[in-house]
Amino acid sequence: MALRDENASIKIAACRALGNTCQKTTMDDIIKELIATIGDLNIDVSDGGYFALLNLGKTEACTNSVIKSLIGALENGNAEIRKGACSILKQMGKKVVTMEVSNRLVLVLWDTDPEVSHEASYTLGSLIEEEAPIEVINRLIIALSDPNEDIRDNACTALKNVCEATVTDKLITVLVNILVDENEKIKIVNSASEVLIQMYRNSTANSILSTLTTALENKKESIRSILYQVLGLLGTVRAVDEMIPPLLFALQDEIPEIRSIACQALGKIGKNRPTNNLINALINTLRNENAEVRISACNALGSIDESAATNDIISALLIVLEDENTNVRSSVYEALGNMGEKAATNEVIEALIIGLKAENSDIRATAVEALGKLGEKTADLKVVNALATALRDENDHVRWNTINVLGELGEKAATYDVMNGLLNIVGNARTYVLKNAFNALSNTSKTLMNDTIINKVVAEFQNGNNSVRRKACQTICMISQIIPEKVTTDSVVNAMGIALRDLDDDVRSYACLTIGILGKTYTINEAIISDLVAALSDQNKNVRLSSCQAFEIMNKKLVTNDVIIGLEQLLQDPDDDIREKACRALQQMGEKAATNTVISGLVNALKGPGPDQSNFSFIFVCQALEAIGKMTVTNDMINGLLNEIENYIHSNTVVSALGEILQSNSMLSDLDSSTIMKLSSYLSQHDLDNLKILSPDYFIKLFLDTKNSTWLHAITIFTLLQGSAITIIENTVFIYGNEEPIQLSVSNKKLCQQLIKAFAAQKNGLLSSSELPQNDGSKRNVFSRACQIL
Repeated sequence: MALRDENASIKIAACRALGNTCQKTTMDDIIKELIATIGDLNIDVSDGGYFALLNLGKTEACTNSVIKSLIGALENGNAEIRKGACSILKQMGKKVVTMEVSNRLVLVLWDTDPEVSHEASYTLGSLIEEEAPIEVINRLIIALSDPNEDIRDNACTALKNVCEATVTDKLITVLVNILVDENEKIKIVNSASEVLIQMYRNSTANSILSTLTTALENKKESIRSILYQVLGLLGTVRAVDEMIPPLLFALQDEIPEIRSIACQALGKIGKNRPTNNLINALINTLRNENAEVRISACNALGSIDESAATNDIISALLIVLEDENTNVRSSVYEALGNMGEKAATNEVIEALIIGLKAENSDIRATAVEALGKLGEKTADLKVVNALATALRDENDHVRWNTINVLGELGEKAATYDVMNGLLNIVGNARTYVLKNAFNALSNTSKTLMNDTIINKVVAEFQNGNNSVRRKACQTICMISQIIPEKVTTDSVVNAMGIALRDLDDDVRSYACLTIGILGKTYTINEAIISDLVAALSDQNKNVRLSSCQAFEIMNKKLVTNDVIIGLEQLLQDPDDDIREKACRALQQMGEKAATNTVISGLVNALKGPGPDQSNFSFIFVCQALEAIGKMTVTNDMINGLLNEIENYIHSNTVVSALGEILQSNSMLSDLDSSTIMKLSSYLSQHDLDNLKILSPDYFIKLFLDTKNSTWLHAITIFTLLQGSAITIIENTVFIYGNEEPIQLSVSNKKLCQQLIKAFAAQKNGLLSSSELPQNDGSKRNVFSRACQIL
């Protein structure tokens, strides 16, 4: 049998064939052989068997046979087969949900191979999303108490999707017992917590909450800590009043860590259920003697739902700004920021501005960040002026946050103080601050950008620090994309021209792109164009990419022969991205790129620089040939495309390009006989759906114009495949198709006789294999069309 053949390719082909078969007489044997292939060492063979079984399992007539065999495979001695059987059952979904399957999968949780048992847990979990048999749940409960932690973990995995109907008190108790077991592995505790949360999400039962609440009587700190955290997570799913009292009680716990966790849990619940007693308890906790607890209370209040008593919360937080602990004060600013626009009162804004002057840099940084979250009111002139002052802060983090806020405010923060502050940072800030400074400068510059500011940035092109030059060049590049008219000046263009020769790769790359953008409306001088051409052969990939992109977008009047030559040379670049960009640029060059040299280069590029050329790169080469082919066509172009048509990966792309060229070009009369014969062969062997819009008389007119009898073969094949019929009466050719008949007058009797002989020969050999496409699908189409005509 082919599935036992030593040759992997034969086994793969056999799998594919069998995956589309379902004959009852041989089905059991076929499935048995396919299951064996799942364990094959060759990954392609095992995948072939896997998908063949999956396809068979989806076939109604085969489903039961496949399921039965997969159940048996769960006991196979080969772990890969057992694992594959689990996976296929999971992919088959609801079709396999039976008591027998579920029971067998539960037993596989105890498999000696951890990968098999893990796969079984996922499969079981996907199958019990709907009501699961109580026997299965009971077996999973047993697995939750197994000494082997992997089995316990797998049982949790299987239970994560359990539905409400199968949530039992016994199951809840076992899961909570895992949480209160101080010897349990943290991984299992986390898994059990996830199951409880998911069960709570899928169930309306209160037993989960009541069981957790009872367990909170435990005296051990570590256990209470876990339970309070789970309670808070349940609150993010569905907050109810019953959750709040135990957490309020926990705020009085003697252990500070417990009080902090209780605050965090109340904050989560408060997002969905901000009751007055919850808010008041957190406000009171702001006076707790432990700083970490006060910080947790601040954070919790900052996350309370907007419908809550906002004014009370804000007032309480503002009082805490007098706290002696800097981390507490910082957390107040963070909480106010997290409250967003609802906290944007005059008192809060004033407090945040004061925070910008705090001695502690963390407080200043947090205050700035909070201002950025308060929305429209942050754009107040007083706030903007305070932020402009913060740009001169000695701390990088403060300046970083300030720059981010100003960048977000954009035009709303466009004052000269801000602009000057950002410009000052350009020359003095550390590298990691520079990028955001330039971004902010670009965002705030639309109305205030002037020559002074532009010149300030351009002056940094001479900075000895590579990073400063890089960011300055990037800024001009960004401004050129947003407000090009501000930088379309001789001084900027010349500075960019000099930057093309910079030692830093990124500077050269940004300079290329900027010159391309400016070249849309500005006449770039020949010297800079020459330097940009030189960049096409730069050793750095990004520079070559940017120079290609520059020529793609700039005014085509600036394109010289040297540009075309430089782009043509990149068609053999070893990098896919470079070849793509070169093709895209040549596409935009119009008639300037329609030269024999470029066409030859593109034809050579069809083969790529090596066997690893990507399909993506090939597509852009074809598109470039297609664009040029609409203006001019050569024998090399057509032959080059036809040579690639047998490549099954690229054939559709080639056919599409040829179709577009044939549809739009009137220069096919220049093709020589050998190219026409090759094209005729292509017409007879490949699908022509993309050429159906051609007029039925398309090739006949070419023949009549050129008097080249080589076109006759193309005429007969094209007419047949298009479903047209030809009648020749005296010196008139009648073409019948889907529309009104077409009449062509043929004054040359010799040409008329050649047409008659060509169609007569076609009729006599219509069913000859030499006259028909070789692939069966196309052949059937020809037979069908021939029958319609006859």
